[in-house]
Amino acid sequence: MSVLFSMNGQVHGFYTSEFISRGLKMNLLKDHLLIHVDCTQMNYDFRKELFMASRDRLKNGDETQHLRHFLTSKLAHKDGRLQELVKQRQNATNFDDASSTKQLVRNLSQNMPFDNKILSLLKQAYNIEDFGSRKKEKPKSKNNRGNKRQEYNFNPERFPTLFKLQNQKNGEIQTFQIPLGGEKTIRFKTDVENDYFDRSEEPGELQISLLGGDGIGGENENPLPNTPKKILNVNRSSPKEGTIKINLGPTQEAKVGDIIQVSASLSAPAKNFEQLFFVKITNPDKPKNQNVKKEKETGLSGLPNLILAYKEKKEIEGTASWKEAEDATTQYMEYSTTMIPQVSGETLESVFINMDSTVLKDFKSKYKNATQNQLELADRKYFTSIYFHVLFLYTITINRKFRISVEDEDKQNENPVDLGDYLKDIFSHYYSSFILNFNSEVLMEGLGD
Repeated sequence: MSVLFSMNGQVHGFYTSEFISRGLKMNLLKDHLLIHVDCTQMNYDFRKELFMASRDRLKNGDETQHLRHFLTSKLAHKDGRLQELVKQRQNATNFDDASSTKQLVRNLSQNMPFDNKILSLLKQAYNIEDFGSRKKEKPKSKNNRGNKRQEYNFNPERFPTLFKLQNQKNGEIQTFQIPLGGEKTIRFKTDVENDYFDRSEEPGELQISLLGGDGIGGENENPLPNTPKKILNVNRSSPKEGTIKINLGPTQEAKVGDIIQVSASLSAPAKNFEQLFFVKITNPDKPKNQNVKKEKETGLSGLPNLILAYKEKKEIEGTASWKEAEDATTQYMEYSTTMIPQVSGETLESVFINMDSTVLKDFKSKYKNATQNQLELADRKYFTSIYFHVLFLYTITINRKFRISVEDEDKQNENPVDLGDYLKDIFSHYYSSFILNFNSEVLMEGLGD
């Protein structure tokens, strides 16, 4: 259970980690995140269409799909706290400098006998037309004073001495416009430590109060709602390098022309700091060109990275230790593990291949008095076979929109399984040994007999 839906303290349904990997597209967090959704105050008519009497799962209806879409849009927000955690983990386990393995994949790809159909399949997921090409670097301008941004050294205080809206002029009360159905990120400047809201000793808090309006009318006949708390949804994040962000989004009760006054109060020992501003609900934004967005999401540069993982760290460029592979993928690596795919959303970014696996050791043991050349050849056959099998199995599964699921122990329900977990499991159970020992020439000779 990665997402729990509760009512009066009792769990009435759940999502598995599939929601985090496929819905939020945050594979790096799927084994480290627990989300609790309190449905006690939810609208009764909506709530009764969600939960089953058995309390073992949610109903499969329009309300359930709407709830999933709502949670996805809120939790996967580009300025949200979860996106910050994903970026932190990506930066901590960055293997982009693995130039030797990138060159290896490039050489393999150029020498493989791909026909047009196979290339067409790969081009749907990867940008391989310019694979191996280098972008021309723009000449650096000698005079870059105007383009160079001024460096800012952040010196945090234990308690805040500053809290104000960014880019606010003295005495000005700002008005932010939020389109109906959209969101707006409001940023505040402060000087407090990043863990101010989360630390165990003397933590602070940010309180957001929705007040009345200022009497200005709009398209709505009553721009000042009697219950302002129903007009806006509010999400806030912890301080980060002198910036605090809150996300505001209109609810279904909001109307175009509504104006609401918002108070943001940051606690401090001596006195609380308060900022006031107005929010006005405007007409919905026009839909953006979906084709452009899709092109940006799928336009990858080359094929996934091939990273060779060893139990102990090797002083070889482009390799990783088991511990580094585990940190990058959140998956455990041991002798029985053949490979671990690193996935972001539905994009296969890297394949960590275990060079100290039992499968490879057993394969090498068949050579008696093996030469160094034979051992190196066995290594190459091993990681090339694993890499391309993973690449095509993953690409075909995504392209054909297959979904993997597994039965419960009582065989009553089926739970979705993450594609990366599925591939890791099947490669750790005989499949990798089969493709490594498979010899098509021997097979054909047997059929001929």
